Amino acid sequence: MEIWIYHYKVESELNQFRFFDLIDYEDCSSENLKRFFVNHIHDREYYEWETVLIGTPDLNLTKKLNQLKEIDLTNGLKVMIVNNKESFSNFCVNDFIEKINFKYDNLSIYEIHHEGQIAYGLKIHKLMTTKSIFVDIVGRSYFEIPKSYCRFFKEDFLYCKKSDLEIMHSKLKEEYRDDFFKKIISEFVSGTSIIEVGY
Repeated sequence: MEIWIYHYKVESELNQFRFFDLIDYEDCSSENLKRFFVNHIHDREYYEWETVLIGTPDLNLTKKLNQLKEIDLTNGLKVMIVNNKESFSNFCVNDFIEKINFKYDNLSIYEIHHEGQIAYGLKIHKLMTTKSIFVDIVGRSYFEIPKSYCRFFKEDFLYCKKSDLEIMHSKLKEEYRDDFFKKIISEFVSGTSIIEVGY
């Protein structure tokens, strides 16, 4: 099986092109990122579309849309009973939008069709903040592994310990071991290096 090994170096400069958001890797790292990289964690700001209000003709439609995962009622989404798009738009413009207490740069009203009924959603392009580790790429190397050893080369997992790499090294095909040692293990610096596998 073909894999790529990416070697990153943690940077204190904020690099918006390559970063790891801590919330995405809480359970996908060989070290506790918050503790291990405590001096390299920064706030990252970005904009993301989020639905903040749903208008439906009845609450049964809202429940069905939630079950179908068209909407998510678990994150504080507000719901109102409304019979047409004009009423929904008027409520959004004249009442709801002026009460928004966060920074956004755009908004959009959209329709959700289900079994002849229509619900309306208000999406906002909202400023978000998260904790991130910013990195630069040191290098990328291609290797082949037996498919049965995939569990030692997990995709979307951050390897931060040299012992992880030594296990990987022992599972590689013989012809790749020297290259892996030279390009990955010998270049790895504990506390600033992060290794990621790509299939």
